Amino acid sequence: MLTYILQASAVLKNVTGLQPVDTMAYPFDYKFIVKCTGCKTEHNNPVEMNRFDKFEITGFRREANFLFKCRECRRERYATLTRLPNKIDQDGCQTPILKISTHGIELLEFIPDDQFECQSSLSQRVIQEIGLEEGEWYDFDEEGNGDVGIHDVKWEIVLSR
Repeated sequence: MLTYILQASAVLKNVTGLQPVDTMAYPFDYKFIVKCTGCKTEHNNPVEMNRFDKFEITGFRREANFLFKCRECRRERYATLTRLPNKIDQDGCQTPILKISTHGIELLEFIPDDQFECQSSLSQRVIQEIGLEEGEWYDFDEEGNGDVGIHDVKWEIVLSR
């Protein structure tokens, strides 16, 4: 079993507390490019997993948040996700966001293809529906009468020892 930590860093302009919108009502779909550790096949199509899906693992009395069968070796592979309580608050500082325990899966790349939220430091209002697919986001906080933004977003998948 391999355990990974998804980390993020960004430069924040007049915002704090950047994090995925990840609730039972709106689960964040974490999207990854993966490789089977058995047959070494890289799956070109991204896979999506979230913390609230539950799948029974064949032959075990356990559940996982993500389960799939490798198209090449036909073995069952799975992952369990644990959201870490951290938010991105400091410019350029790598912040652990998610712990992913995998069996038979190597995580190669994270694709930030869902919604994020943060808080404006100008007006204290929570800003939602932030897309970071392009690595940046800019807006104008009318209540705080100023520009807000996020740029130089970097994602890193670290193998935890």
